[in-house]
Amino acid sequence: MRALVWLAFVALTATSAAAGDTVAVVIFQGDRPTVLPLENQDQIGRLAVEMLASAGYETGPAIAEQGWREAIRRPHLYVTFVPPRAVRVRSSTAGPAVEQELQVAEIVMRIVGEWPDYILVRERETVRAFSKYGPREAESLRDALRIGTTR
Repeated sequence: MRALVWLAFVALTATSAAAGDTVAVVIFQGDRPTVLPLENQDQIGRLAVEMLASAGYETGPAIAEQGWREAIRRPHLYVTFVPPRAVRVRSSTAGPAVEQELQVAEIVMRIVGEWPDYILVRERETVRAFSKYGPREAESLRDALRIGTTR
């Protein structure tokens, strides 16, 4: 609960500090959330969106909901956009990939290990999970966060 209060404070501070589109980035590890410096938040938000846009597969809603619940209990990256960010994704659950535009309010990714299993997205009241993202995009985000690759 303390982490959620902290996150709300960070999001409100970021929102009041800038007009228009706002991104807030928090890394949760252990009991302490780490708020990235404001100058790094836009870059991390952009790289998270690029990683999402490179995804080619979307899981079903049950896996997405479960993945979200599990991810927020472990070390994870949390990115929020106010207002929601429009992101074009070309993905599929089966068959040929279809392009769609998402209105992304939040992105959550586990940060344990080299690569997250899923990019978890909150769009309106729906949680969605994407995978099979581009390794170049994932590496750019990982390098920007300077996250180690040990589990």
